Amino acid sequence: MILAFLEKKKLASRIKAQPVFDAFRASLPKELSEAVRPVKFASQTLEVFVTSATQLHELRHFHTEKILENIRKLVPQAPIRNIRYRLAAEMTTEQ
Repeated sequence: MILAFLEKKKLASRIKAQPVFDAFRASLPKELSEAVRPVKFASQTLEVFVTSATQLHELRHFHTEKILENIRKLVPQAPIRNIRYRLAAEMTTEQ
């Protein structure tokens, strides 16, 4: 009954993704932590919204591999292969 409620409210996938979200946050450079929000983990990809294009570029080109490495260490049971960064402004146009 509880699982059905969680599935209906789309919370079950969020609960399963929470360890990956937490590991992502723990792996971020401190100066970027306020600029990002992990929103989805599915198909081995973590989707993250970023507040500015500059920060998105920095994360994508300079930090992704280290962040992935840290997530794999912190949550070895999570099959993560990729991080998809998107501008937070895109969120309002798609939902």
